[in-house]
Amino acid sequence: MQRRCPGGAALGPAAPEVARDASLFLWYRLPSLWPMLAYAGLRSYLQAAHRLRALVISTVLANVANLLLDVGLVFGRAGLPRMGAPGAGLATSLCALLQFAVLALSLRGGAPVARGIRAADQRKSLSLGIPIGLQLGAEVGIFALVGLLAGRLGQRPLAAHQVAISLASFTFCFAVGVGMAGTVRVGWAVGARDTPAARRSGLTAFAGGAGVMSVAALAFWLVPRALARLLSDQEEVISAAVPLFAVCAVFQISDGIQAVGAGVLRGAGDTRFAFLANLFGHYLVGLPVAILLGLHLGLGVIGLWWGLCAGLTAVAVALLTRFLRLSAREIVPLEAHPAQALGE
Repeated sequence: MQRRCPGGAALGPAAPEVARDASLFLWYRLPSLWPMLAYAGLRSYLQAAHRLRALVISTVLANVANLLLDVGLVFGRAGLPRMGAPGAGLATSLCALLQFAVLALSLRGGAPVARGIRAADQRKSLSLGIPIGLQLGAEVGIFALVGLLAGRLGQRPLAAHQVAISLASFTFCFAVGVGMAGTVRVGWAVGARDTPAARRSGLTAFAGGAGVMSVAALAFWLVPRALARLLSDQEEVISAAVPLFAVCAVFQISDGIQAVGAGVLRGAGDTRFAFLANLFGHYLVGLPVAILLGLHLGLGVIGLWWGLCAGLTAVAVALLTRFLRLSAREIVPLEAHPAQALGE
């Protein structure tokens, strides 16, 4: 039996088969948690050390392996068991382990990553890292929450949401890459006590992220049906996904700016503001708008996506404004250069 919000969209429990497959998918994904976190740590170290070859190799290998394993485990090809959607979770776990192994092997024979663990260094790392983790959790959490709400609207809205969010997540990766480059370049400039260079690097990253996402926005706006067909062959799902691509086109630039903004602020040593901006933008702006439009006003999954759009835009404006203000004065490095420390 379904329940309906006053004047809004019908809500009901997720279909049993969807809930069962989702549960199995999560169990198969669970083993990938530790190699994924270890990979993230090694990736950050290699980026800061300007050693990117292993990152490219691990990413290409993992994507190729993921494609082959998805085909084999989801559809039961090449002698592998047919597992359906949960097979994709197992494939992802195996590829996360592969990515970590490639980076770990790349460090063998090189300079030591650490010569000892000091309590002071750990405190500094945690003071910077914990807000980053919370910020990522807040950002991922709002998309997961919207996915749960879409699932309670029915199978077709959930399928349309998954089609659109898959391609939106793909384009978001390009903005994240630009943001990571901005993190390193801003960090180098701040370490060199060159705030004007840090500002130029940050603004260049913002422009690059917005430019890349503008191309994605045009694609979502001009050929949404062709893009939807890449992920589904069901006409009802494709028709339901097409309006979501229009909303996605609107928030692409905001998504790019907020992804880059989090990166350049990390390079400047300011990690707490991005977390607070995500809390405010997504949960005090985006989520209420999503619930109002999607559930109470009956717009369904499209209303949920307009809520995402509002939240991303609020976060983007906050992060860009913060960097402009921060870089208008000298940015003091969090850690003194070794030569400076000896001189003191």
